[in-house]
Amino acid sequence: MRTEIVMQQDVPRPDATMCKYFFSGFFSSIPSSRRWLVAPALALLAAFSLPAQAASNVGYLDQNGAWKTVATATDVNSQTTALTEFGGNGWYVCNSPVTLNRSLVVEGTVNLVLANGCNLTVYGSDDKAAVNTTAATLTIYAQSLTGANMGRLNAIASAGTYGGAGIGGDDASSTGTGAAGGIVTINGGNIMAVGRNAGAGIGGGGGSIGGGGGVVTVNNGVISATANCGAGIGGGAGNDSGGSGGTIAIRGGTIEATSSQGAGIGGGCGVNVLGGAGGTITIGGGTVRATSQGGGAGIGGGKSNDTGGWGGAIAINAGTVTATSSGAAGIGGGSGDANGGAGGAVTINAGTVTATSLGSAGIGGGSGDTNGGAGGTITINYGDITASGAGGAGIGGGASQNAGGAGDTIKINGGTVHATSSNRGAAIGGGGALGKTGQGGAGGTTITIAGGAVTAAASAANGGAGIGGGSGSSSGGSGGALYFQGGTVSATGGAFGVGIGAADNCISDPCAHIEVHSGDVTAIAGANNKAGLGGGATAYIYTFGGTLIARSNLQAMIGTWYPMSGGYTYWTNTANTVNSGSVAGINVPPNSDFGNRATYKFVKIQYQ
Repeated sequence: MRTEIVMQQDVPRPDATMCKYFFSGFFSSIPSSRRWLVAPALALLAAFSLPAQAASNVGYLDQNGAWKTVATATDVNSQTTALTEFGGNGWYVCNSPVTLNRSLVVEGTVNLVLANGCNLTVYGSDDKAAVNTTAATLTIYAQSLTGANMGRLNAIASAGTYGGAGIGGDDASSTGTGAAGGIVTINGGNIMAVGRNAGAGIGGGGGSIGGGGGVVTVNNGVISATANCGAGIGGGAGNDSGGSGGTIAIRGGTIEATSSQGAGIGGGCGVNVLGGAGGTITIGGGTVRATSQGGGAGIGGGKSNDTGGWGGAIAINAGTVTATSSGAAGIGGGSGDANGGAGGAVTINAGTVTATSLGSAGIGGGSGDTNGGAGGTITINYGDITASGAGGAGIGGGASQNAGGAGDTIKINGGTVHATSSNRGAAIGGGGALGKTGQGGAGGTTITIAGGAVTAAASAANGGAGIGGGSGSSSGGSGGALYFQGGTVSATGGAFGVGIGAADNCISDPCAHIEVHSGDVTAIAGANNKAGLGGGATAYIYTFGGTLIARSNLQAMIGTWYPMSGGYTYWTNTANTVNSGSVAGINVPPNSDFGNRATYKFVKIQYQ
């Protein structure tokens, strides 16, 4: 039966001011005797979206928290499919609860205001990101920075073949590379971003190779970013290699970034080949909690079944930062079933930083069954830093079954540093080797302490050196080259290492090269009556200035001492302590070999 639109020809067209259009099939203001029978036509119109309405004089808080106003912004409603700068000014505002059961695509440069009372929920569709920002720029604003009324955005990606990001790139949908995250700036709002399968919470999509994180900047707001194999914030995961974290800058706000196997912040996991690198990560303020519950770093590289991701370039300039990993570095390299990722370049200039690993270095290398990751280049200029490793160093090399990672290059210029380790790792220096034939990691190319207050303590039950080599069942790591140029240092060895120097059964030559130029340095033996300082078959100890105290229940120093000429007081005794320096010294000639001088349980060298 054919449906027709029937019109009464003798009825004049009603005045427009009388008409109120409803998709119920009638004009409510027209008397019933004179209504048109237009239901089929209106049903056709209903299939098309209503034009978006424009809001005037929309206020928002900019990146500095200053109140600004934009003249017009397009309302986001249930019919919105894209946020675009084309055909308008690129400004959008959400004023009320809106749910979109399809991906929201960003085109060009777009600004989105989450007004008070907004609750915008977007579910990704068809293997896509929830909010797709690939090749686009999205800046998010709010009208308040605290309170339950603050505007919200909930972006939940589609699982798909690999999975898209909550905010960022789509997945590859086949064997290609996941889409990159684009440019995302968050100046406010309560943001929840959920990546599915291989997608990042905020950043790259999943693929055979994970998509890069793009450029993510957080100036303010409350952000929760979660993912499975992608990073919480950063790279997407790849069946081969994980995506890099991209460029991530956090300047304020409260950020919770969590992943199961990618980094909390940084690289996505790479299943078969290589974990994603951390990228360039800068934290200049705010409260940041970054967690990987599997083998990614809290902040840094992603996990891999082969080689963990490199930590990238990480700088912490301010803020309160808590980074935790169960198998990789708290801050640094990701874990690999074969090789742990190197720690990268980590610089801490200020802030309060807590870095914890339950299976590798607190700050430094990731764990690997064959080789632990090297610590990388770690510089601490100031701040309050607590770093705890398990198997790996508190600060330095990663854990391994076969060969612990070397501490690499570590320099502490200031701040308050507390470093601890357990399960054969050094507190500062080399990672432990946990296998039956394992070799502990060396303390590093150089470890330099030039200022600050540094406390390093390896586990009395199973730790390596306080500062120096990690322990291994077969052989211990050398202390490396250790330079003390200022500050106050207290280093206590564990069950398998000295206070400062080598771990047990070091077979290197020398097992440690130690120089004290200035500062107050105390080296204390661990629980199994190891030496306070030196260790191994050979250790060279040079004193140029400052105060050096070495203490043990068995022997204060093992090695050869080379005191430099100048005004210094030197004494030893058989007690474990010296009563205010009043115990008479025993004059030991320069270039003395302490290897056979087990009677000396306390040594103090004080330059005037």
